[in-house]
Amino acid sequence: MLSELLLLLPGRHLHIHMIGPDVPDALHGRTTRTECCSSDGAAPGGSLTVNLWSGCFHELWQGWVHQGSSSSSSSSSSSSSGRVAAATQVCSNSGENEGWQAAELLPPARPHLVLALNAGLPAAPSWMPTLKQLLLLADNALMCPAAALAGGVQQQQQQHDQGLPILFSDYNEEAAVRSQQLALQACGRGFTLGPTLNPWRQPMPASGHGTALPSSASAYLFGWL
Repeated sequence: MLSELLLLLPGRHLHIHMIGPDVPDALHGRTTRTECCSSDGAAPGGSLTVNLWSGCFHELWQGWVHQGSSSSSSSSSSSSSGRVAAATQVCSNSGENEGWQAAELLPPARPHLVLALNAGLPAAPSWMPTLKQLLLLADNALMCPAAALAGGVQQQQQQHDQGLPILFSDYNEEAAVRSQQLALQACGRGFTLGPTLNPWRQPMPASGHGTALPSSASAYLFGWL
């Protein structure tokens, strides 16, 4: 499904980092790459690289920065740094890992876009430190792994003077409104894009979300632009 992005954005080289506690541990630190070549040669081909990381963003990011700023040291005992250091040691011994290779040790730089689909912010307390860390990243107040590896933040500020869009989706209007309230209370900053009906939402209804309101996957969009 993600390879369709290459048809919508021809000639681009896209990098997607999929991060979350639901990523299987066996796939942590794995990567796959898809090439797209024009059949008639009229348009340049592109590529899509997908990296998988198991864990919460704020923990992994801190580990990546630490690993970048002290790459020559092996004395760190933090679990997130250990997970990153072990990423290149994962071996593909089963069919479920087929087609996935060991990823680079660190993500290359500050992202251009953060997208969390059907996030469920009010239902998961682990989102709170991640939201705060994302806002610091958007404000260029948080060190990036690539900058840490280079020994400073000057490079990241030069490359990303523009803002960082941070978008979420959820199943229904109630979840979106509660997410807005939560962001304001926890971060002191409400979303710049309030709950908005998503024109590209899943057309099939979704059940089991504890409300009688109409629900479907990615029904509402909201976040910081």
